[in-house]
Amino acid sequence: MGKKRKEGMFKKILPKLGLFFDIERMKKIVDFSYIVIEKFSMIFPMIAKDYVTFYEELVEREIKLAGVTRDDKILNIGSGPVPATSLLLSKKVGTDITCIDIDKNAVRHAKNFLKKQGMDQIKVEYGDGTKYDVSEFDVIFISWGVNNLFQILRNVSNKMKNDARVVIRLPKSERFQKDLEKKLGKTLKIEKTIPQPSYSNSKSILLLKVKT
Repeated sequence: MGKKRKEGMFKKILPKLGLFFDIERMKKIVDFSYIVIEKFSMIFPMIAKDYVTFYEELVEREIKLAGVTRDDKILNIGSGPVPATSLLLSKKVGTDITCIDIDKNAVRHAKNFLKKQGMDQIKVEYGDGTKYDVSEFDVIFISWGVNNLFQILRNVSNKMKNDARVVIRLPKSERFQKDLEKKLGKTLKIEKTIPQPSYSNSKSILLLKVKT
C-alpha cells in the first residue's frame, strides 16, 4: 500500500465548501477567502506549507490530465503571491515554468516566497493574461481566481501553439461549457474534464485549440 497523504487544516476544511454552498454563485467570496489565506501564508511559514500541501493532489491530477512532461514549457496565468501550483509542478515534473500576475505586489511576494523555498529558478513576472504572448508555451495553466477569464482565453486561443494545452479550474457547473461554446467555440474545445473534490468540489478542464 502507498503512503497515505498527510491532511492539513486546509485539506480538511476547504473541500467541504462545495458540499454546503453554491461555489459558482459565491465565487467572489471564495476567491477572497483564498486571498486572505495567501496573505497569512506570506507571514507564517507553517500556513504556507499547509496551503501548498492542499494543492498537491489537485496538481498531480492536472499533470496527468494535460500529460505534462519535463520537456514542456509551462505558463501559469494568475499565479498570485503564493504560486503553489507552479511550485508543485516544478517539484514533480522539473519543467521550465513562468508565472505571471497582473498584481505587482503579488509578483514581488511570489519572488520572495519562491526564494525562501529554494525555488527561485521559477520565473515570476508582471503580466496581463489578456495581452500576454503565450506562443512559446506548451501548457498554460489559468488559475481559479483570475478576472476576465474569457478575455484571457480569447488571447490565449489567438496566440497559443496549435498543439498547446490549456488547463483551467472552475466550479462544478455546466454553465462554463455553454458560455465557452457560445463565445469561443470556434477556437477552443473542451477535450476532457475531471472532478476535483479536494478543491471545493470543483473541476479541472483541459482545453485544446480547434484545428482549422
